[in-house]
Amino acid sequence: MIGILGLVLFVLLVLPIALLVWDWVPALFASALLAGLIAIVAVPLHLTTGMPMVAAWILLVAVAYAAIAAIPRLRRTLVSRVRTRPTQGQFVQLAVTAIIVMFLVALPGPPTEWDARSIWLFHASWLDAAPSAYLDAQSNPALLFSHPGYPLLAPAAVATVWSATGGENLVLGLRVIAILTTLTGALAASTALERLAPRARPGAAIPAFALFVGATVSVGGGLASSGYVDALQAGTVILLLALLIPGLGQPLGWRWASLAAVAAVAAVSVKQEGVWFALAVLLWFAVASFRQYSWPTALPFAGLGLAFVASRVFASAVGAPGESDSAGVVDRLPELLDPSSAGWATLQELAALKLGTAFIPAIVGLALLVALLLIVSPTGRSVRQSVVLAGSWVSIVAIIALTYVLGASSSRLEWWLGTSYDRITATPALILWFTAFSVIVITVSFIPRKAHTE
Repeated sequence: MIGILGLVLFVLLVLPIALLVWDWVPALFASALLAGLIAIVAVPLHLTTGMPMVAAWILLVAVAYAAIAAIPRLRRTLVSRVRTRPTQGQFVQLAVTAIIVMFLVALPGPPTEWDARSIWLFHASWLDAAPSAYLDAQSNPALLFSHPGYPLLAPAAVATVWSATGGENLVLGLRVIAILTTLTGALAASTALERLAPRARPGAAIPAFALFVGATVSVGGGLASSGYVDALQAGTVILLLALLIPGLGQPLGWRWASLAAVAAVAAVSVKQEGVWFALAVLLWFAVASFRQYSWPTALPFAGLGLAFVASRVFASAVGAPGESDSAGVVDRLPELLDPSSAGWATLQELAALKLGTAFIPAIVGLALLVALLLIVSPTGRSVRQSVVLAGSWVSIVAIIALTYVLGASSSRLEWWLGTSYDRITATPALILWFTAFSVIVITVSFIPRKAHTE
């Protein structure tokens, strides 16, 4: 019970900060992701001062509270949003999300999945201990199996909750990751509903919301409840799409651009491939909006770049190892032009194993969904949205394929596919679900609202 209370407070204490930019219900969804990002900033404080993670995290939240209290504009914004009553649709979104959250909280047993125990929860245990635990792990050759230099969002969030509730608790760690994933998916769906179909009838749009949040927590066979962070990674990429694509056809405003920058930072902070996935989305967004460039358009790119540079600076400061399964991919690209190379042979092996059973069916599904999107909304904006969705999916699949073909584990391709395929393809899988969600939402937006009678 103490663990659940600590997790609830971890989310709710950030709610006043989230309310500065979101209405009540979306702000609650956003609070989990913001709490995790604050936990990342708490890591250097913990390592340099020896403060427990929860103390460093509370200090940062208190600084944010002080800024709100000291700046009249922020105070007025917070008061205004607190007084705003959630819509009927938002109340239903909250109810649907609460049911899913309660199910996930009741579900987890001790983690049995390898990455959950040996990477994300193991890293959290280092952060929950003295600073030397995390720093020593970076230079310990015996711990290379755990990839000590991986991004920190999930481990930092778990360590903060552990620090507040009495120490390491593997089941609680699973719940932290599950809640982060669920609320990020709910935020993406709620944002897309607000932007794609603001006038849709709540009763018509809610099934789509429930479908997408359910897809987020079940993608890859239930990664969210197993301690894996791949579904969370996918959720941050979808959040970036939800913030960007509905506004195609007009200049990107400062509010949405700023939130997209936060989503880009989150995508970089979950897993190492997040920077490339987010970059693919941003590049396709730039292509689709090339006639509507404005200064705010640069913000998501700036957020991505700053997060990547900050992660490299931090990795250098703590002495994190540079090894990665994607190491050497760029250097080996010329092999794809040489039919006699090892890379070419691995590409043929990948095609034999997955082309007919996975890639082609997914491409056909994407093409059908994009066609439906253009049928239900044959506008220039929908064409641009389709370009970004399809282009992002193809690019991310290409990044994954290149990693398999040219990465460090390419010599053990069949084993690598067997252990990681469902996880690494969680993001393109969720893009397919989001495309279906978009089709449904745009379709129901054409259903007329009932006339209001006295």
